[in-house]
Amino acid sequence: MKIIRALAITILLAANSRGAAAQETLVPPNSGAILPPMSAEGMSDLPPVSELIPSPVDSDEGESLPLREGGRLEGSMLEGLAPLGVNFDGGFDNFVGSCPALLESSGTWLRRGFWYAELDAMLLNRQWDKHDWILASENQIGTVRPELSQGSVFVGNQLSLGSGKPGVEALPRVTVGAFLFRDADNRDHNAEFTWFGAGEFMQHGELTAVGSNGLQVTDFIDRSALSGAQSNPTFDGATSMAIDYNHTLDSFEFNYAVKRRMRRDQMVLRPDGQWVRQANNTRTLAFLAGLRMFNIREQLNWDAVGVPDSANNGANTATGNYRVDVDNDLLGLQLGGSFGLETGRWSLLGHAKMGAYLNQIDLNSGFGITANDGSDLGSGGTNSTADTLATVGQFGVTGRWHLRPNMSLRAGVEMLWVDSIAVAPFQVNFIPGNYPSISQAADSVYMGVTMGWESYW
Repeated sequence: MKIIRALAITILLAANSRGAAAQETLVPPNSGAILPPMSAEGMSDLPPVSELIPSPVDSDEGESLPLREGGRLEGSMLEGLAPLGVNFDGGFDNFVGSCPALLESSGTWLRRGFWYAELDAMLLNRQWDKHDWILASENQIGTVRPELSQGSVFVGNQLSLGSGKPGVEALPRVTVGAFLFRDADNRDHNAEFTWFGAGEFMQHGELTAVGSNGLQVTDFIDRSALSGAQSNPTFDGATSMAIDYNHTLDSFEFNYAVKRRMRRDQMVLRPDGQWVRQANNTRTLAFLAGLRMFNIREQLNWDAVGVPDSANNGANTATGNYRVDVDNDLLGLQLGGSFGLETGRWSLLGHAKMGAYLNQIDLNSGFGITANDGSDLGSGGTNSTADTLATVGQFGVTGRWHLRPNMSLRAGVEMLWVDSIAVAPFQVNFIPGNYPSISQAADSVYMGVTMGWESYW
């Protein structure tokens, strides 16, 4: 019985050792973990080999179990496994080697390497106000059938900027990261850089007056009365107007991220009796902290033709132009995290990050109305700077499908919110002279989908 117990213990220890080796074969070897060879001094303390090998023990009937060639025990409990197709010839090593587990998937395959990169196409729509921003309009009462003087109708034309226009804009996003180390809690520590931007949200609008009174600038934009001006410094009465509005943004961020890895692989017994090695589905957490910089630039150009010329008996011969350039530079710290489910083939991740920023605003704007003879009928401008605190938050859900262990396709939905910024339409005021105040209470919300690719090497 002693020989049977010794053999059973040997089988269990060898199987456990081989299973551990299978788990770690996908991990790069660590030269620091190799044990040094035992010295001759240490070897002298060991008992002779002959004493370590148990001698045959008689069975209950008084007969010993003979050993066949290759170390196989005749009449042992292993004889009963022969009908299963397991070959015992050649000893215990061949017994273990003839029963390998199939490798179906492994968590050690994923996020392996020294570097990683992510490339996304972001399709975003921007919302910068609750309502459309009306710049000028023409309102009059007309009739449906003038020949019969019947059917009065109100006619209104507007020149406005859509708060949710121009629609979807494509922006690229690039992330490059480096693995720093893996801690004792099976978490990867990474340093990464992310940039996205280069998109331009543009709007263009034109309006031509139908009646003789021309187009009228909206009252909440025409603030000339605040300065007590007696002349007409706005574009009231113009026969036509055109406007162009451009919005661009760029984001740069440096982050230190800690990401939990998947748990150790699991062994699964299939219905056909075959053991397979599979990745262990894991709920993962990640955290990041870093420095982020935002740059938001806007330009507005408003042209008017046929403005009444006070120097020419009110004839519609003057022209007007209003131009606004505003720059928002945001710099601050952010914190973020994510929670997801990772499997051997796909993953689903929810993520969020938010930070407080210092927004340095630079505004340059000016307007002017020029008579037909070149004289100035009214002008004003602003060249001013201001600092304010702003908030930036980003939220999203991203799914991945692993094409290869080091390559995945990704798609998701995201929202970006930027608060306390200056936008160009809110700086239009028609106040003559140098008006230093900056309107800085606007915000922008970007929502859309992302599609991309990521790789590790």
